[in-house]
Amino acid sequence: MKDSNHIDPQTPTHVFLIEDEYYAAVELKHALSQLRPDYVLVGQAEDVEGAIDFLSGNHVDLIIADISLSDGYSFEALDQLHLTNVPIIFTTAYAQYRECAASYSMVDFLLKPIDHVSLQQALDKFEIKLNNTNV
Repeated sequence: MKDSNHIDPQTPTHVFLIEDEYYAAVELKHALSQLRPDYVLVGQAEDVEGAIDFLSGNHVDLIIADISLSDGYSFEALDQLHLTNVPIIFTTAYAQYRECAASYSMVDFLLKPIDHVSLQQALDKFEIKLNNTNV
């Protein structure tokens, strides 16, 4: 059984993506597969409703979430599901959301367009955070 507070090299890390922009989603998925081939993208939503539907019935280890979506804000899904302990890498084109994002289990806040170096650093922070909470 996987310890939810530690990266186990034998068990894949389950990642959920919330992104409503097609090309941004394609780029994030590609970058994730290149940077962390052992991570498994278990689902993707393009809107708040899709995120709620998936996350209400599935365990994930990490959420990569755009903030501004076609039907609202990813914060709405997080609030409705009371996801306070799931690590989140927020992605957005709007810096003004940083303060609100910090009130969640934010690992990092990346401004679009997202480059591989920034995503790599965010994933490193995620792993350090999980490994430190297990000490």
